[in-house]
Amino acid sequence: MEIVKAASIGLIALAVVVLIVYVILVLLELRRAMRTINNQIVPVLSQIKQAVDEIKPKALEIIDNVNKIAEEDVKPIADSIKDISANVSDGIATVNVMVEGVSETVSRSREAISDMLDQNLAKVDVMVDNVEDMVEKTHEVVSLYQNKAVIPVIEIISIWAGVKKGFVSLFKKKEDS
Repeated sequence: MEIVKAASIGLIALAVVVLIVYVILVLLELRRAMRTINNQIVPVLSQIKQAVDEIKPKALEIIDNVNKIAEEDVKPIADSIKDISANVSDGIATVNVMVEGVSETVSRSREAISDMLDQNLAKVDVMVDNVEDMVEKTHEVVSLYQNKAVIPVIEIISIWAGVKKGFVSLFKKKEDS
Protein backbone atom coordinates (compact mmCIF):
# COMPACT_ATOMS: atom_id res chain seq x y z
CA MET A 1 0.00 0.00 0.00
CA GLU A 2 2.89 2.29 0.81
CA ILE A 3 4.45 1.61 -2.58
CA VAL A 4 1.23 2.64 -4.32
CA LYS A 5 1.14 5.85 -2.30
CA ALA A 6 4.79 6.55 -3.08
CA ALA A 7 4.27 5.84 -6.78
CA SER A 8 1.14 8.04 -6.83
CA ILE A 9 2.97 10.92 -5.20
CA GLY A 10 5.86 10.45 -7.63
CA LEU A 11 3.47 10.52 -10.62
CA ILE A 12 1.74 13.62 -9.26
CA ALA A 13 5.09 15.34 -8.79
CA LEU A 14 6.11 14.37 -12.33
CA ALA A 15 2.80 15.68 -13.71
CA VAL A 16 3.27 18.98 -11.83
CA VAL A 17 6.80 19.33 -13.22
CA VAL A 18 5.57 18.64 -16.78
CA LEU A 19 2.75 21.15 -16.33
CA ILE A 20 5.14 23.79 -15.03
CA VAL A 21 7.53 23.21 -17.95
CA TYR A 22 4.58 23.58 -20.35
CA VAL A 23 3.52 26.86 -18.68
CA ILE A 24 7.09 28.15 -18.94
CA LEU A 25 7.19 27.29 -22.65
CA VAL A 26 3.85 29.07 -23.22
CA LEU A 27 5.07 32.14 -21.34
CA LEU A 28 8.31 32.20 -23.32
CA GLU A 29 6.34 31.99 -26.58
CA LEU A 30 4.12 34.83 -25.36
CA ARG A 31 7.20 36.91 -24.57
CA ARG A 32 8.60 36.18 -28.04
CA ALA A 33 5.29 37.16 -29.69
CA MET A 34 5.14 40.43 -27.73
CA ARG A 35 8.69 41.29 -28.77
CA THR A 36 7.82 40.55 -32.39
CA ILE A 37 4.79 42.84 -32.16
CA ASN A 38 6.93 45.53 -30.57
CA ASN A 39 9.56 45.18 -33.30
CA GLN A 40 6.94 45.46 -36.05
CA ILE A 41 4.71 48.26 -34.70
CA VAL A 42 7.42 50.65 -33.52
CA PRO A 43 9.11 50.88 -36.97
CA VAL A 44 5.72 51.48 -38.65
CA LEU A 45 4.97 54.29 -36.21
CA SER A 46 8.42 55.75 -36.88
CA GLN A 47 7.77 55.62 -40.63
CA ILE A 48 4.44 57.42 -40.18
CA LYS A 49 6.14 60.11 -38.09
CA GLN A 50 8.86 60.49 -40.74
CA ALA A 51 6.23 60.81 -43.46
CA VAL A 52 4.43 63.51 -41.47
CA ASP A 53 7.74 65.30 -40.88
CA GLU A 54 8.47 65.13 -44.64
CA ILE A 55 5.03 66.45 -45.62
CA LYS A 56 5.14 69.42 -43.24
CA PRO A 57 8.15 71.21 -44.88
CA LYS A 58 6.70 70.56 -48.36
CA ALA A 59 3.41 72.14 -47.31
CA LEU A 60 5.27 75.17 -45.94
CA GLU A 61 7.26 75.38 -49.18
CA ILE A 62 4.02 75.30 -51.18
CA ILE A 63 2.66 78.16 -49.06
CA ASP A 64 5.80 80.19 -49.72
CA ASN A 65 5.61 79.51 -53.47
CA VAL A 66 1.94 80.53 -53.61
CA ASN A 67 2.73 83.75 -51.76
CA LYS A 68 5.61 84.57 -54.15
CA ILE A 69 3.48 83.96 -57.23
CA ALA A 70 0.71 86.10 -55.77
CA GLU A 71 3.04 89.04 -55.06
CA GLU A 72 5.13 89.02 -58.25
CA ASP A 73 3.04 87.77 -61.18
CA VAL A 74 -0.55 88.73 -60.47
CA LYS A 75 -0.50 92.40 -59.37
CA PRO A 76 -3.64 93.41 -61.30
CA ILE A 77 -5.81 90.95 -59.49
CA ALA A 78 -3.95 91.21 -56.16
CA ASP A 79 -7.07 91.80 -54.09
CA SER A 80 -8.69 88.60 -55.32
CA ILE A 81 -5.49 86.67 -54.85
CA LYS A 82 -5.08 88.08 -51.33
CA ASP A 83 -8.52 86.74 -50.44
CA ILE A 84 -7.69 83.39 -52.03
CA SER A 85 -4.27 83.39 -50.39
CA ALA A 86 -5.84 84.13 -47.02
CA ASN A 87 -8.24 81.22 -47.51
CA VAL A 88 -5.39 78.98 -48.65
CA SER A 89 -3.29 80.10 -45.67
CA ASP A 90 -6.19 79.36 -43.34
CA GLY A 91 -6.65 75.98 -44.98
CA ILE A 92 -2.94 75.25 -44.78
CA ALA A 93 -2.90 76.46 -41.19
CA THR A 94 -5.74 74.04 -40.54
CA VAL A 95 -3.78 71.33 -42.34
CA ASN A 96 -0.69 72.24 -40.29
CA VAL A 97 -2.73 71.98 -37.11
CA MET A 98 -4.09 68.64 -38.29
CA VAL A 99 -0.59 67.44 -39.26
CA GLU A 100 0.76 68.49 -35.88
CA GLY A 101 -2.19 66.76 -34.22
CA VAL A 102 -1.49 63.59 -36.18
CA SER A 103 2.21 63.89 -35.35
CA GLU A 104 1.45 64.32 -31.65
CA THR A 105 -1.05 61.44 -31.75
CA VAL A 106 1.49 59.19 -33.45
CA SER A 107 4.14 60.15 -30.87
CA ARG A 108 1.77 59.58 -27.95
CA SER A 109 0.54 56.30 -29.46
CA ARG A 110 4.08 55.12 -29.99
CA GLU A 111 5.02 56.01 -26.42
CA ALA A 112 1.86 54.42 -25.03
CA ILE A 113 2.37 51.21 -27.02
CA SER A 114 6.04 51.07 -26.05
CA ASP A 115 5.18 51.63 -22.38
CA MET A 116 2.42 49.02 -22.51
CA LEU A 117 4.70 46.49 -24.21
CA ASP A 118 7.48 47.20 -21.70
CA GLN A 119 5.05 46.73 -18.81
CA ASN A 120 3.68 43.51 -20.29
CA LEU A 121 7.18 42.20 -20.91
CA ALA A 122 8.08 43.03 -17.31
CA LYS A 123 4.97 41.17 -16.11
CA VAL A 124 5.85 38.16 -18.26
CA ASP A 125 9.42 38.26 -16.90
CA VAL A 126 8.07 38.23 -13.34
CA MET A 127 5.72 35.35 -14.19
CA VAL A 128 8.55 33.35 -15.78
CA ASP A 129 10.76 34.00 -12.75
CA ASN A 130 7.96 32.88 -10.40
CA VAL A 131 7.36 29.73 -12.41
CA GLU A 132 11.09 29.00 -12.46
CA ASP A 133 11.18 29.40 -8.66
CA MET A 134 8.19 27.05 -8.37
CA VAL A 135 9.93 24.47 -10.60
CA GLU A 136 13.06 24.67 -8.45
CA LYS A 137 11.03 24.24 -5.25
CA THR A 138 9.10 21.32 -6.77
CA HIS A 139 12.37 19.73 -7.81
CA GLU A 140 13.69 20.17 -4.27
CA VAL A 141 10.53 18.59 -2.80
CA VAL A 142 10.70 15.66 -5.25
CA SER A 143 14.39 15.14 -4.48
CA LEU A 144 13.72 15.33 -0.74
CA TYR A 145 10.80 12.91 -1.12
CA GLN A 146 12.96 10.50 -3.09
CA ASN A 147 15.88 10.70 -0.63
CA LYS A 148 13.79 10.58 2.55
CA ALA A 149 10.92 8.28 1.58
CA VAL A 150 11.42 6.22 -1.56
CA ILE A 151 15.00 5.03 -1.01
CA PRO A 152 14.38 3.99 2.65
CA VAL A 153 11.15 2.20 1.62
CA ILE A 154 13.05 0.30 -1.09
CA GLU A 155 15.71 -0.64 1.46
CA ILE A 156 13.06 -1.84 3.95
CA ILE A 157 11.37 -3.90 1.22
CA SER A 158 14.73 -5.41 0.27
CA ILE A 159 15.52 -6.25 3.91
CA TRP A 160 12.06 -7.78 4.36
CA ALA A 161 12.50 -9.87 1.20
CA GLY A 162 15.83 -11.13 2.56
CA VAL A 163 14.37 -11.94 5.99
CA LYS A 164 11.39 -13.65 4.35
CA LYS A 165 13.70 -15.78 2.19
CA GLY A 166 15.76 -16.60 5.26
CA PHE A 167 12.68 -17.77 7.17
CA VAL A 168 11.47 -19.77 4.20
CA SER A 169 14.89 -21.41 3.85
CA LEU A 170 15.15 -22.03 7.59
CA PHE A 171 11.70 -23.64 7.91
CA LYS A 172 12.08 -25.68 4.72
CA LYS A 173 15.32 -27.21 6.00
CA LYS A 174 13.68 -28.20 9.28
CA GLU A 175 10.80 -29.86 7.47
CA ASP A 176 13.14 -31.66 5.08
CA SER A 177 15.24 -33.05 7.95
